[in-house]
Amino acid sequence: MHCLISAKLDVAVDKMKSIPLLHLLQETDSRLNASVSLIPVLMFLRHRAINKKLVPKIKTETLIQLVQNAGAITFNYEMLEDMAANNQAVMNLIKSSDRKYTVLQTGQENVLDASEETAPKDDEADKKEKSQEIVSKMAKKAAK
Repeated sequence: MHCLISAKLDVAVDKMKSIPLLHLLQETDSRLNASVSLIPVLMFLRHRAINKKLVPKIKTETLIQLVQNAGAITFNYEMLEDMAANNQAVMNLIKSSDRKYTVLQTGQENVLDASEETAPKDDEADKKEKSQEIVSKMAKKAAK
């Protein structure tokens, strides 16, 4: 009797596997697993680039391999493309991506732009003003 129930259960499971919803759930689980692996890898690479003052660029093939090694075995370029277009966290980490290279956002671009705007544009003018102040002080002392 136990074998009969087991056989019927196996048949029912086989029928469930053919249901598209089950495949959709498996695909969603795979994408979630990929997202959980991709984001920490991207964050690690971004922090490494910032700390070591490296160009935040990696071969896309290498990035895919790192994510697969982190646990998302089925991760591929199509998943990366999809996540870069639809996942806000990934969008914030990836500046651009193609089949050859992936360039990461470092957050340093905005910092550099802001510092350029606040930095004096003409250092020579500042030096000239200081030297004029020194000369005028020396002239005042000499006149006494």
